[in-house]
Amino acid sequence: MSQRTPSPPIPDNLKDRLKVSYDLIAQKYNEWTAYNSSVRLTYLDHLLDLLPSPSTEPKTKTTTPLRALELGCGAGIPITSTLLSSPRGIPFHVTANDLSSTQIALGKEKLGDDETKVRWIQGDMTTLTFDENTFDVIIALYSLIHLPREEQKAMLGSIYKWLKPGGVVLMNFGEEERRVFLK
Repeated sequence: MSQRTPSPPIPDNLKDRLKVSYDLIAQKYNEWTAYNSSVRLTYLDHLLDLLPSPSTEPKTKTTTPLRALELGCGAGIPITSTLLSSPRGIPFHVTANDLSSTQIALGKEKLGDDETKVRWIQGDMTTLTFDENTFDVIIALYSLIHLPREEQKAMLGSIYKWLKPGGVVLMNFGEEERRVFLK
C-alpha cells in the first residue's frame, strides 16, 4: 500500500497570486491556448454530441439559446467563442467567468460585450451565485484544478445546483484529484 505524500500548506493569498500571474501572462497564455486548442475543442465536440439537436420548427419561431457557464474562461478562446458561433446550429448564451481581470478585458475585446449573447464575470468562481437549475451546460477546463481540494468539493456542489436537470458538465482534474473524488 502506498503512502500518500502530504500536500504542502496552501498559501492564504493563493487566489491573489493566481490572479496576478494570469493577468501578467494573459497575452502569451491566450496565444498558447489558441495554438493548442485542439484538445479543448475535441472535448467540447463530445459535449455537443450529448445535447439535443435544434428543433426543426419553422424559421418564424425563435429558438431559445441554451445557457452555458464557462468557469475559468480566460479570454474566451476557444470555448466561449465556439459556443457563441452556434455550433451545429445550437444557439448559446454564455456566462463567462475568470479570476483574471486582464483575461476578461481581452475576452470583451475579442468577442464583444453584448449581454444578450455573453455575460462576462471577473472574480473567484467560488463566490459566484446563480439560481438553481440555471444552466444547460457548465464547462470548467483547467480551472477547478487551481482550487484547494475542499473548495473543489464545494464548487462541485454549486455546479450540481446550478445545472438544469438533464444538463451536461465538462470538466477535468489531475490524476491525483481523480482518485480522491472516486473514493
